[in-house]
Amino acid sequence: MYKTFRVKNFRCFKDLQINDLGRVNLIAGKNNTGKTALLEAMYLLTRPLSPQVLFHLERTRGLDISMNEHRDYWKRFHFDLDFSTGIELSCNELLTDDAQAPHTLKRKLTIVEREMNEDNKDLYPEVRVLMAQMGVPTTEINEISARIDAVLKFSYGGNTQEQSTTVGLYYHPELPIPRIGESVEKSFFIPVHGRPNDNSIVDNFSELEESGQVDKLVARLSALEPNLRDLRLLRKYGDWLLWAVLQDRRLPLGHLGDGLNRFCNFLITLMLRPDILLFIDEIENGIHYSVQTKVWEAIGQVARELDVQVFATTHSLEMIRAAYEAFSEEGKLEEFRYHRLSRSRKTGELRATTYNELDMEAVAAFGFDHEVR
Repeated sequence: MYKTFRVKNFRCFKDLQINDLGRVNLIAGKNNTGKTALLEAMYLLTRPLSPQVLFHLERTRGLDISMNEHRDYWKRFHFDLDFSTGIELSCNELLTDDAQAPHTLKRKLTIVEREMNEDNKDLYPEVRVLMAQMGVPTTEINEISARIDAVLKFSYGGNTQEQSTTVGLYYHPELPIPRIGESVEKSFFIPVHGRPNDNSIVDNFSELEESGQVDKLVARLSALEPNLRDLRLLRKYGDWLLWAVLQDRRLPLGHLGDGLNRFCNFLITLMLRPDILLFIDEIENGIHYSVQTKVWEAIGQVARELDVQVFATTHSLEMIRAAYEAFSEEGKLEEFRYHRLSRSRKTGELRATTYNELDMEAVAAFGFDHEVR
C-alpha cells in the first residue's frame, strides 16, 4: 500500500509529492491539473520494467504510435517534452504479511535517455543482449545497433537487493518496443472509456463463480439496480454473455447502462485481485448522483476486506460529498483521503493538497462551501 508518492518530470509534473495516502484516495481538480497523469505515474511504478504499460495508457486516451516515431513518442511522457531531465517516480510502500511485522519499502524508477556514442560504451553490450532476447538474428544485431542513436534507460530499485535492476530500451523503427521486464499483476487500471471485452468478462465471471462470490457481487450491484436478482453466464446468439436476472425479465448486462457495467467492472476487479492497487479514472462516469454513496460503501467494504488500495479521479463535487458520507456513516473516515490538485499562481507548477479525516469533517461542517473543482 502506497503511503507516499513523488513524481518528477513526468507529463505535466515538474515535481509533485503526496505524503499522506490512505486506503481509498479520491483525486480532484480543474481540467488540465494532471489527475489522469498522476494515476498513470502511480500505475507505471507498479509495473516499472514494462514500457508497454505507457503505450496501453496512450491508447486509452485515443492516441497511438507510428513505429517510425519512437523517439518523438517518448517525449510525450517528459515534462515540457524535455529529454534532458529524466523521469523519476518513487514511493514509500507499507508492506504487511504474516511472516513479519509491517515495514516500509522504498521503490524508485528512473527513465533517462542516453546517447549511443563513445562516452557511453557500456550501453552497447546491454543493447545487443536485449536484441538477442527479442529474437533479432545474430547476423543483424551489429548492423542494427550501429544505427541506434540513443536508448532509454529504465532503472528500478528499492531498499531490498532483489528489486534492483537496470535495463535499456532503444529506438529503431524496424523493431517493436521490447518487453524488457515481466509484469507482476499487482495493479489494475480502469480508464474513462471502454469496457472489458466479452472474453475477459466471461473469464472473470467464471473465476468469480468458482470462488463462490457471485452472490456478493449481485448484492453489491443491487445498490444501483434494486430489481437485480442474479447474474448468469448464458450462450446466446452464438456467444457467451453475462445476463442480468431481474424481477420480471432477463437482459444482457450490457443493456443496463454504462454506469452499472462500469461499477460491475470495479467490483469484479477488486474481488478477484486481493492485495492490489486499483486505479479508476473519472469514477463518476455513468453513475447517477443518487447512488454514489452506495458505490463508495461497496468500494470501501471490498477494499477493506481484501486489503486493496484504491485511487480514483473525479470532476464531481457530488462524488466527493458521497465519498465523505459513505466513509463517515461506516465509521471509517480515517481510511479515506481526498487530494486536490491545483496550480500555483506564482510558478504555475502543480501541487497537491490532502484532506484527511479532520480536514474532511471541517469542510463538511461548512456544507462543502469550499473550492474543490
